[in-house]
Amino acid sequence: MVHFSKKSTLTSMNPTFSPRVEFLGSGDEYVVTNQSATNDLISGHSNRHHEVIMQAESLSAQAIAQAEVPWSGLTPKPAIVKAAAPHRSPIYLTALVVAPCYLLYSMISTSFSTNLPIISSALSVDVSQAQWIIHTELIVCCGFSAIVPKLSERLGLNKIFISGAFLFALVTFLMGFLSINYVSVLILRIISSIGLAMMLALANTMAYFMSPKGDLSIILTIANICTPIGQIISSFLSGWIAYASKWQYMYILIGSLSAIHATYSVVLCPNFSATRGVKFDTIGVFLMTASITLLIFSLSASTVSVPWWGVTICFILAVALFVIFIFWNKKWCKNPLFPPAAFNKSVLLNMSALCMTSALGFGERFFLPYMVVTLYGYSRLANGGFLVIGGAMSIIFSPLFSLSAKRVVSRLMLMILSLIFLVLMLIEAFFLQLSIAIPIVFSNLCVICFIGCLITIQITAVTNTPAVYIPILGSLNTIMLNFGHSLGVTAAVTAQNIFARITDVPDTNLPGWNTDPDAKTAYGLSLTFGILSCISFSIALFLLAIFMGVLKSDRGKLGFSERRLSKTKHFSENINNSGEMIEVQEYNTSFTAQSAIASLFQPKFI
Repeated sequence: MVHFSKKSTLTSMNPTFSPRVEFLGSGDEYVVTNQSATNDLISGHSNRHHEVIMQAESLSAQAIAQAEVPWSGLTPKPAIVKAAAPHRSPIYLTALVVAPCYLLYSMISTSFSTNLPIISSALSVDVSQAQWIIHTELIVCCGFSAIVPKLSERLGLNKIFISGAFLFALVTFLMGFLSINYVSVLILRIISSIGLAMMLALANTMAYFMSPKGDLSIILTIANICTPIGQIISSFLSGWIAYASKWQYMYILIGSLSAIHATYSVVLCPNFSATRGVKFDTIGVFLMTASITLLIFSLSASTVSVPWWGVTICFILAVALFVIFIFWNKKWCKNPLFPPAAFNKSVLLNMSALCMTSALGFGERFFLPYMVVTLYGYSRLANGGFLVIGGAMSIIFSPLFSLSAKRVVSRLMLMILSLIFLVLMLIEAFFLQLSIAIPIVFSNLCVICFIGCLITIQITAVTNTPAVYIPILGSLNTIMLNFGHSLGVTAAVTAQNIFARITDVPDTNLPGWNTDPDAKTAYGLSLTFGILSCISFSIALFLLAIFMGVLKSDRGKLGFSERRLSKTKHFSENINNSGEMIEVQEYNTSFTAQSAIASLFQPKFI
């Protein structure tokens, strides 16, 4: 005879209950159960009874030996868990809130990359100096995204999201009128990046809390499709606007679109409660921001004629500050930016894979406008038309990647896509001077692989992370996406500049530079060298996928193995251990219902 507490009985006896997280009562605690296993316990099923009890005893002993983790040690606190009950907004309304964040981010990033030579000439600075307009976004987004989860916890998730959207819209709009010199552009870029960080870091979090779990993969797929669409629109319009009138006018357009998004988000976003007394780790933000700044400077120093010893010092300082940040966040800080409980081996592998995917996709894509416009002499309008091909193919193939996430384990999908990406890049790099069709076709195929990797990683991460860590995951997503973007572009441009300097490639801004066949060939080889620098990111992504784990929910999918599951590092217990007891008289065993049954069947992160 088995005696359950009232809460456990209601949870286990519900015939519609599925093995996922259920939020009970006030939302401050949740229990995970499994229908068949609980029925086996109740009925005394001969095939399962002894096995389940023995596992429960073992897990009960572990739970008793493990110190209880109070909510004060977790981030975010119960206010965000109370909001975890789905608001069940329709898919199209949730997409209207979430998807434009990725669209606007991609548009403003691509506009600076596309018009960088024009901007540097208009501001009377070198291209290497103008690149810091791009790097500024990374530094600010990484630093500010780290405090966004606690800021949203303290003031309310929807308030921070909407404030960031309005800030980004206003400053980006003003950039079209006030960008008169290099300093003003940098200042406006810093402020707009703060708003972008607030909006982008909470995009996936809003998707998680606004939509039912069954629709979450669809929302994330739509959001990821917006990244190449933003690249296409921005590459097409920013170049055309810059040549037809002024490059600043593109930011008036982006600011206006962002203002529309921010305005209707006020109505569509649900209200989230705030938690008082949340503290921020200022030292941690400084250490992480300084480390990223020095790392980007050391990687791009070859383009600004910094001596080798200066580059070495900056790189060593960047690594040292990052190591100090890790120890500070893990052991020394009382209110860490990223609570250690939110991390395990699987989370680190997943976020590293996202960084490599971002570096790979943005680094390879960076050179396509230069191949079309500079190497082959096509117009900016034609370049935009070629980019539309990749966007259309991404829209067509994205539903297939969303479906594959339900049929194939993520590690196997990433291994396949990274190898395909590698082959496509090699063909594009070595044969780009044969015909304009080579870079157009293979670069657009690379975009499809890029979107497939993004969809696979983000669906796996968001749908299998406990609700208490979703804002942390959104912050990490923004940091890794931005860091990978800057890392990929910096590595590719640095490699291309080094080769161009060694082979004396002429200035492509000079009229008639391509009349010399040798000069044109040398420039093409420099582009080849730049693309080949991205191969390391593809190899790194493949190696990361090899070491990734699998989920219990992956049983039946292609690529699943029990051996891989047994080696996977899962999240620790995320329950309150309230001490509710069940008693099994046949074996004279007592243990807590939460720690025993929940431990056996809780969904695991990769």
